[in-house]
Amino acid sequence: MSDHEQSPQGTSGESSTGSGDIMSPRSGFGDPRNRAVIAVPFLMIAISTIVMMVWMPSLPDQVVTQWSPTTGQPTSLSSASTAVLSYVVPALFTVLLAVLAVLLETRGSAFRRWAARFTAGASWAITVFISAGTLVMLSGQRGLDDASLAAQPSGSGMVVGTVLSVLVGLGGAALLRPR
Repeated sequence: MSDHEQSPQGTSGESSTGSGDIMSPRSGFGDPRNRAVIAVPFLMIAISTIVMMVWMPSLPDQVVTQWSPTTGQPTSLSSASTAVLSYVVPALFTVLLAVLAVLLETRGSAFRRWAARFTAGASWAITVFISAGTLVMLSGQRGLDDASLAAQPSGSGMVVGTVLSVLVGLGGAALLRPR
């Protein structure tokens, strides 16, 4: 049997790279619902990043990235591009969580299926939470010449973002196809 042939069981004789097998139904990645579990966080990140990039010309050179919880005054500034990059890098890790969810889901036990659904839900929830938080943070600074004049985002906005994140996370967990 050559390196690229596969036995009827699909486990021995696979090539060392696994080429051609990643999209099979056995891998979990062949199921469109499981692919959506991975695609949705990636698309949310892409759309949020595009919005932030479109906003860049209207943002001050330095943006507020943290406010004092007691006074509401800005306590941390960074360049707008650093703020966007500080969103994108951690956000991409949520896509890795989604990939992990699909991998866990295809491996059997009831606990693993629960862990896979939890991981898929967490991936979606975290993506929405940090996307919404970063967009809200930056939106309040658009058009300002001096970022220190930016008002602290409202607590009600964070509550709405948290509730939305939980609901979206439940959707992500429900979308993962059981095996």
